[in-house]
Amino acid sequence: AGFSIVCEGQLDLIRCHVSGIENVVAPQGTALTGDHGRILKRYADEVVLCFDSDAAGQKAAVRSLESLAPVGLSIRVLNLPTPHDPDSFSLEFGPEALSEAVVAAPEYFGFLMDRLCSQHDPLSDRGRRAILQEMNAGLNIANDAVLRDSWTRKLAARLGVSTESVVMEM
Repeated sequence: AGFSIVCEGQLDLIRCHVSGIENVVAPQGTALTGDHGRILKRYADEVVLCFDSDAAGQKAAVRSLESLAPVGLSIRVLNLPTPHDPDSFSLEFGPEALSEAVVAAPEYFGFLMDRLCSQHDPLSDRGRRAILQEMNAGLNIANDAVLRDSWTRKLAARLGVSTESVVMEM
């Protein structure tokens, strides 16, 4: 398939397989490690994180950057609607809907920017500062000049400020 899907647990993995999606692994929880990242890199260059929609699952998706980016994996994040996980989403909407959602999953930094903008007010000075700091921390972990350039421009547009000011703050 060209990418691996990472779910939280075995029921999600089983439901994906029953639905015909077989490029799935589950670390039995949300704690991905660098070893997991290195093993995944042997099989694909991209990972789609498909964790639960609860707060723990979303935090785990954010933390996964530390384990996956340093080994050179591209990351996308499927943010399922609350209260779903891959198992319940597939049962309610069907396996085709899950497959389509996986294909349409946004890039990691798109997910992160949306998450940060929902946690902090992007129209306030304090909110913009928090969003910039957390995006910068993630981009530092990714350590990729092209990603930094691209997401700096996207972040500037989202916050309604100049790219130059975002570069100066980051």
